Amino acid sequence: MLIESTVPPTAKTDGDAVGASMVFIMRLVLAVTALLTLSVAPGDLGNYHGPRSLLSWIIFGGYFLHSLTLLLAARRYRTPFFHGKTVYWIDLGWYALMVYCTGGGKSFFFPFFFFVILTASFQWGFDEGARITLGATLALALATWFTDSDINVGHLLLRISFVLA
Repeated sequence: MLIESTVPPTAKTDGDAVGASMVFIMRLVLAVTALLTLSVAPGDLGNYHGPRSLLSWIIFGGYFLHSLTLLLAARRYRTPFFHGKTVYWIDLGWYALMVYCTGGGKSFFFPFFFFVILTASFQWGFDEGARITLGATLALALATWFTDSDINVGHLLLRISFVLA
């Protein structure tokens, strides 16, 4: 008789630890890429000069520090906490802030939501992936709504349906 484990997946096995390490490295790569994009093409991101530009640098720098801290802590302490469900929801919050400060629905950074959806789904299964997907959809809609006074509803619906799919 096959007995199914009720223990949620964690970074207990070597394969899980390698996968978790890869997720932490990819998170840091996304953070570095976002900072480089912000420094190379701020005008394309809706960041000209002034308070919004400063807010963008704070948010993107904070995400970089968050990513670096998670990677270093996970390598040093090797505890499952650093790869728990909460980390994905925090990522979702960072991405919502990034989308908000770089133009809402027009942001280049809305695909970052796919990273958090996929990694949460692979690590924690369909149910958590579905919750993250709904959260990402809501975050994208709210970031667009708070950013754009002239919302292109068709464009927003297309992006939201793309995230949902």
